Amino acid sequence: MKYGEYTGNFNINTNSDVTIRVDGDVQLTCEKILFNVYKVGTLTIENNEGHTITLAGQHLMDLWGPGDAIVNGGTYIAPRRNLIMLLGTNNRLTLNNVTEETGTGHAVETNSTSTVIVNGGTYIKHSSANYVFQNTGNMTLTDVTVVTEIAEGNKTSPVAINNASAILKVNGGSYKTVGQNCIVNNGGLVTIDKGTATEGLLEAKGASCIKNNWGRVSINGGTITSDAEMAVENNGGLRMSGGTVTAPQGTAILFTNISGDAQITGGSIINSVNGIWLQDIGESEVTLKNVTFSGNQNDIHLGAGQKINIKKSFTGCATVLVDDPAEGRQITLESEDVSYQKQLNLTSNNEGYRVGYKKENDQEYRMLTTRIGNAVTAVDAVATAEINGEVKELDSMTPVPAGTTVTIKANKAPDGMVFDQWTATPADVLGDTAFAWKEENTTFVMPDHEITLAAQYRSAEIEDDSDWVGTALIAATVAVGGAVLLYQGHELGTEAYLNRVLPYGEAIPNNRIQLAELLWRDAKCPEAVSTENYRDIDSDSEKEQKAAHWAVESGLVKLQDEETYPNCFDPNAPVTKVDVIRAWKKAQELKETAQ
Repeated sequence: MKYGEYTGNFNINTNSDVTIRVDGDVQLTCEKILFNVYKVGTLTIENNEGHTITLAGQHLMDLWGPGDAIVNGGTYIAPRRNLIMLLGTNNRLTLNNVTEETGTGHAVETNSTSTVIVNGGTYIKHSSANYVFQNTGNMTLTDVTVVTEIAEGNKTSPVAINNASAILKVNGGSYKTVGQNCIVNNGGLVTIDKGTATEGLLEAKGASCIKNNWGRVSINGGTITSDAEMAVENNGGLRMSGGTVTAPQGTAILFTNISGDAQITGGSIINSVNGIWLQDIGESEVTLKNVTFSGNQNDIHLGAGQKINIKKSFTGCATVLVDDPAEGRQITLESEDVSYQKQLNLTSNNEGYRVGYKKENDQEYRMLTTRIGNAVTAVDAVATAEINGEVKELDSMTPVPAGTTVTIKANKAPDGMVFDQWTATPADVLGDTAFAWKEENTTFVMPDHEITLAAQYRSAEIEDDSDWVGTALIAATVAVGGAVLLYQGHELGTEAYLNRVLPYGEAIPNNRIQLAELLWRDAKCPEAVSTENYRDIDSDSEKEQKAAHWAVESGLVKLQDEETYPNCFDPNAPVTKVDVIRAWKKAQELKETAQ
């Protein structure tokens, strides 16, 4: 195809292969489908020089019969209608590094026997009507960037809908929406994972990011985040083995009226009000085998009458809040393996209760029991004390009177590591007592408060040069020769460090704008060089704008995707405690250099 205006279209009906080379920008002036493909071996559109094809009001391509279509490169603009439709049976579409712009139509719409593979590229949606991708067949998106613009109703379009029995795989890429879900699953199978070149980010503002009406969603990688009431709204089956889910103002994963079992076997659920909330799961079951909880107000939230199945493989810590607290209120499902539930590290967030343990009829489970006294939780360690004349090994259910001498001994260090120090939660619970923070076998006097003590380890190759508790935790952000300098099975250490070094009254940041404001305030609110407003921060929020620009200009926070989202700060994107430690340490170094 040569440069210029076209008044007609192309009808393709052959068993042979067809190649169309685009040699210049093309403007279709008639409201016709540019490529009507009734039958073909393989249709290849070569547009690697990036020319633009602009349509007048119809589709770029309709695939009516069997055959393959491959589009390599280029920009394709459909102002109103769908760009590409797969209407026939057993056809296949591959899009390689293309740019597509649509108005009210879909970028791609599939049939039930269609296969679509999208590799890279950018897909821009100017209207809030319909989805960018409508899938009824088998669709794979790898390292794709979707740009949805705020339009009608002050919202964007959703990214993709996956219909009954369809398969949608999202591998890496960037997907952002406002007022709409990123992905809606209506009875198919959705899999979210890392890509070939990108980790993957799905972010929704003002709506849940993933809405699983029924069917199954599998989360194996990437980051899923929302500033709404939930990041993942699950009414169907769910599997999570990797990735990160966060909802700073709500619930990371909400289970309600679910029509399939859920299994969580890995990944991270962080920086949310509720990590997982079993609101109403009916006869279904939610099984927790392994996950990292961090920075949540409640790691597990159970609605009235709800229980969770926690397996032996879960070795982390979890806080639990129930909506109907009462003496004996069951939390976990019974297990016939009576060898592990007592060791589950569960802490109640219901005032006046702790998580107790019960074993009966060759089954065991955890339940609420009225809090009497305070308990010691030892992480990677064993705590003992003499209570009523008997030396007992302490767990999170054993009340320990204030003033009791408690002995705590760290577990054997992992291979290649040595004991480094203890961390306490709350960080100041031991106050100014002469606790031997650097001794792996030591004692302390029980305060009139619950306490968690966690053993921390570092690489045996690293010399201990810390002068006070907490300093060595900075090493958690560094690796030497591939060896992590500081090992911690739980994130208690990073939180303890931040609680010690941040200014009094400052909360640990959960997202990028909170981090920028913390660093800016600590630097005495300096003026930023730039006076231009970031597009995704309210122009009336003068302090947020100044803090964000100053943090970027100081090299403390990086812009995430400046090419695709120019002049955007991404304020609600989550940050980990390790991210905060890195930025805080660098900010203090800048202050020292400036003096």
